[in-house]
Amino acid sequence: MTTVFASSRRCALVILLVALSAAACGGGDKPDYSTPEKALASLVRAENAADGKAYAECFVAAEQAELKSTLGDATITTRAGKVNQVAGFTVGMLLYFRDNKPAGEQPIVFVQEGGLWKASWIETAKYREKHWQPTD
Repeated sequence: MTTVFASSRRCALVILLVALSAAACGGGDKPDYSTPEKALASLVRAENAADGKAYAECFVAAEQAELKSTLGDATITTRAGKVNQVAGFTVGMLLYFRDNKPAGEQPIVFVQEGGLWKASWIETAKYREKHWQPTD
């Protein structure tokens, strides 16, 4: 005979296991915009998770509204490259892979907004126009 206590304990155990599974699957990763490197890693994590809301939140407020549906081909994955200072810009590299093979890269400029590092396509466009030559 199952007691109420045993049933409640079993239910609590199931809830705990579900919560731990969710955290292990990335549910515990919170975006961190405290440095350009961490902001780039947050952007890559959101893009690879196909989380459009989290991806858009990686950008400055003025650009977020346009980015809600920008995630592309799900077979493409991204990784964070190095972050460098170039001609006054803080530039991180997004490295693209298709089936684990390099498929290109693009720079993304990070700016501080309210003490946090956020990506900006507008600043990226300024950087690309003057300083970036893509490799083929």
